[in-house]
Amino acid sequence: RIGLIAEEAPTEILAKGGKGVDLYKLVTSVLSAFQTLAEKVEGVVAKVSGFAESFTTEELCVADQSGQKTCVTKAQLDALLAGQTNVEPVAITDTPETEKEEAPDTTPPTVTIIGANPAEIEVNATYSDNGAAVSDNVDSNLGYTTYVDGLLVTQIQLDTTSPRTYIIDYVATDNAGNTATSTREVIIGESAQEEEIATTTPEI
Repeated sequence: RIGLIAEEAPTEILAKGGKGVDLYKLVTSVLSAFQTLAEKVEGVVAKVSGFAESFTTEELCVADQSGQKTCVTKAQLDALLAGQTNVEPVAITDTPETEKEEAPDTTPPTVTIIGANPAEIEVNATYSDNGAAVSDNVDSNLGYTTYVDGLLVTQIQLDTTSPRTYIIDYVATDNAGNTATSTREVIIGESAQEEEIATTTPEI
């Protein structure tokens, strides 16, 4: 009997009365643990052996130290085993994958004029521009700049005191530098009633 580890030993291996360790029980317990471990190891070995003896794949590939692979399909392997000499296995060299570069954006925005085009207003009437809407295949929330007769303006204010025609350009540019322009024509003219009075010949 061994009494040095009795205080920490499991009750299964203690001697009668709990004083000391029963050597026979200790050896029996150790042997049982080894037997259980051996059974588990045998199970793992059996699984590995079964895998090594038989596995299924659509293509068998073998690589050398350089990373170059030679692969054969089932049909090619059957031909080789049948003694055919004209079967050429496929050599494959792995190349590092490169990141796919996105195609550059070459599509300009779409500028849609809101309201009438051409817009016709009477002399001395107030012109209120409805602006334009901008959409793009990549970017969002794009704005536009406005030109009146080729001059950049922040607000569109037209002189309507006399007949004339204005050209309003709406220009939008996306983040890739693609530019689009839409144009509105504003025609300022006299009303139909004023034209009738102006062209009526007085009776003699």
